[in-house]
Amino acid sequence: MVFKKMMFVFLFFCLSWGVVCCSPKVQSSDFPKPTQIKPKPGTGGMRGVIVNLDAFWKDRTVYVFAAEYVGNEQGEGIYVLEPSIHPYTTVDPGGFFQINDMPPGEYVLVVGPSPEEAIAVRKDDKATIYKVVEGDVLDIGSINLSW
Repeated sequence: MVFKKMMFVFLFFCLSWGVVCCSPKVQSSDFPKPTQIKPKPGTGGMRGVIVNLDAFWKDRTVYVFAAEYVGNEQGEGIYVLEPSIHPYTTVDPGGFFQINDMPPGEYVLVVGPSPEEAIAVRKDDKATIYKVVEGDVLDIGSINLSW
């Protein structure tokens, strides 16, 4: 009886060790990498993720528009969204977006299923201004939308 118990414990240990030690290791290199934006000469780009997209437009196609900002160093200025001329892209179901080949300049991001329903990305009740520079891709990280 003692021998059976010892054999059972030994077999259990061997099987457990085999599962743990012989299982393939999952490494970060196993996961797909985001597409790297390579801007055309004379342009830049930006990318990020909208973390609370479903709270606003669940199951709808959502766009990120980059509206040119014109203003002074104190943050006083204007932006006008004209989707026929401003760069834009769709947001994937995970909230990720990237805009390619943008002319260098300052932009306000406006997010929504249409220009009429879109809201500007804000911080402290002011539209956030992002600067795109030639040859660079601005990673703006996570965005939480608010009304």
